[in-house]
Amino acid sequence: RTSEYDGGQDGSVTTCLEKKFQEKEEKYLDLCKELAEVATSMEIIQATFIIGIKGTIMEKQWIENLKMLKIEDEMEQVITDCIIQELEAQHMLWIAKKKEGNQGRPRKAGPREAGTRRSKGARYRHATKGEKRLK
Repeated sequence: RTSEYDGGQDGSVTTCLEKKFQEKEEKYLDLCKELAEVATSMEIIQATFIIGIKGTIMEKQWIENLKMLKIEDEMEQVITDCIIQELEAQHMLWIAKKKEGNQGRPRKAGPREAGTRRSKGARYRHATKGEKRLK
């Protein structure tokens, strides 16, 4: 999972995803070589799947990788399921951040929760016991 906004000089979604794809290909290349040396009776292949936080994918790479993994029959459903799962996960993160407030701190109580009221367009809050009215 990556942000569609990271890395691209031109700011394009495709450039950002391609950059992350390249990073992952390079990151796991040595691991694949080591696995191939250890598991000589097995075929070791690397299938890199990148999905953006808004569900954007590099469809050509996904199709090539799924064919390489011999998942051609269910390809459309696999892609759809992955995108849905990413968007659901992103939604849950957004909800959690909204509950926490900014920078991971607990959300501050709003005017109604804190025992104060604001009327639309008011320039002061209603005073509580022992306070002077502020303008």
